[in-house]
Amino acid sequence: YLDNYAAHGQARLLLGAAPEYTLRLFGRLFNESLVRIEELMRSVFDAWDARLGIRIDRELVCELMIRCVLSELVVPQERPQDGVQRIVTFLYSIVDCEARAMLENTPQK
Repeated sequence: YLDNYAAHGQARLLLGAAPEYTLRLFGRLFNESLVRIEELMRSVFDAWDARLGIRIDRELVCELMIRCVLSELVVPQERPQDGVQRIVTFLYSIVDCEARAMLENTPQK
C-alpha cells in the first residue's frame, strides 16, 4: 500500500499543485497516521517481539515508515519499485541488530 501510495497517490499531485498547503496537511496528519499504522502493524510487531524476544519500539518504526513515504513523495526514487522494499529491508536489519545486541548484553545463567 505504502509503495503504491508514494508512487501513484493523489498526494503527489496535490504537492505539485499546492506545495505549502500539502506540507501543512502532511504535518497535521502525521500523528493520526502514526496511530493508524501502529494499529495496523500490531500483529506484525507482536510476531517480531515473540520471535526476537525483545520489545520493538513500535512508534519509532511507524514514524520511520511514514517519514520514508513522505520523502518518496517529495523526492521520488529513480526506481520507485524499490522504495518500500528497501525500507522493509532496512527495518528488518535494525530489528535484527537490536535483538542481537540485547542478547549479547543479557547475563547468562
